[in-house]
This record gives sequence, C-alpha cells and structure tokens, in this order.
Amino acid sequence: MNYGYKKMYIGGQLKDALSGERRKVICPATEACVGEVAYADAADAEVALQEAQKGFLYWKRLSLAERKAWMLKLQAEVIKHEKMLREAMMFEMGKTYASGGEDIEAMVNALDFYPNAMLQHSEEILPDLENTHRHQLIKQPAGVVVAYLAWNFPLLNVGYKLGPALAAGCSIIIRPSNLAPLSAYLLGEILAEMKFPAGVINILSGSTAGAADTLTKSPITKVLTMIGSTRSGLKVIGTSTTSMKRISMELKCKRR
Repeated sequence: MNYGYKKMYIGGQLKDALSGERRKVICPATEACVGEVAYADAADAEVALQEAQKGFLYWKRLSLAERKAWMLKLQAEVIKHEKMLREAMMFEMGKTYASGGEDIEAMVNALDFYPNAMLQHSEEILPDLENTHRHQLIKQPAGVVVAYLAWNFPLLNVGYKLGPALAAGCSIIIRPSNLAPLSAYLLGEILAEMKFPAGVINILSGSTAGAADTLTKSPITKVLTMIGSTRSGLKVIGTSTTSMKRISMELKCKRR
C-alpha cells in the first residue's frame, strides 16, 4: 500500500510546506515507503499559529452545544472512515488492524465524552470565611493549544488532545510523531472535506529546530501538551519560557 503524497491541514486548507519539503513515511515491518507528507519548517509553523489564533477567536464564541455539534459531526466522519484510518496506522507504525480499533474507539469516545463532561462543570462561588471578599471560579478557554504526540497510538493520542481542547473552546495545533504522521494527515483530509471551522484544528509534521521550536516559543501558544520522552519534555519546557504557558505532559520515566 502506498498513500502517495499528503498535505498539511492548516487554516481549514490542505497545504504544501512553504519550502516544498516532503518526508517519506516508512513501514517498520517491511521498510517500504508507504507515502510522503508535507514537512513543515518555522515558516509553516508561524502560519499555523496565526490561523489557530483566528480559529480560537471564532471557536471560543460558540456555545458548548454548538461546539459539541461539530465534534459529533467529526465523530461520525471518523466512524465512516474507520477502515481507512486503521489501515493507515497499520502501515505507518506496525499496528495490527485489530489493535488499531483501540485508537478509533478512543477518538470516538473522546469527541463525545469531553463536551458532556463540560456540562457538569459550572462557575462556582467559594465561601469567604471573613465575609469580606467574593471568590468565584470562572471557566474560560485558555487559547491556542499545541500538542506533540508519540508514535505508538497515533489516533488515540489525537483524540485525547482534541476532545478536551475543543470542548473547552480552544483551538489546537497537532504535531504527530514524524515516524507516524500518515493517519493524522488523513484526518486532516477528512476535516477539510467536512469543512470543519477553519483554524480550529491544524495538523502538521515537521522539524524540531524549525517547526516545533517555533510553536513552543510563540506567545500565541497558551497550552503545551505532549506525550514523549523525559528528554524531549525537558527541552520543550526550557524552550517554552518565552511566555507564560500551561503545560501538561505524559513522559517516559528514566530508569535509575
């Protein structure tokens, strides 16, 4: 199987890298090339950040019911294209077709679970023991989320990042593992076909020194979330200190 050339999904459009660079996707089982993807650099990442900011300004104004409706439309499209997505994972990173079902199930569930969970959380008034101040918890979307993903569960990881970000009113830039970007790029094609609101979800694979560092350093980025190694996590934290950002990480522990 060869999937040919796949473009990034940025600002609601399928796009080539501005440099024209492409990277091959290699099946680990056969070492055969199963496709090529547009490979982003710093310039592409900057475009994605600008588009994600525009998407955030639109998405945060939608009601939770409106956001949920879009998420359920995406859920339906993922179910519709399940066979294609499971096969892509099989070829890009060596999953069996059966085990790919876990990724699909997780993504489908995440697109439903998180907007429902948001309904259970409302603003709260906290008691003031001295009765001199008003303490109120107000829930607001943080802004643009950047998500760095591991190769082992390509679409499960996408689902677990999309669900909470979209439900909370945030836009998101997803950088899948450079070893297994194919299924995420196919998801970008689905999003483009269904005309998901532009800039709310963006998907690109790219270099660490160019694309990833640009995303990490940018003041547009308000939330950084990643799944990866401790070494990568430390680098991301260090690079992110150009502005205040919320950080959430799942990292491989070092053995002592």
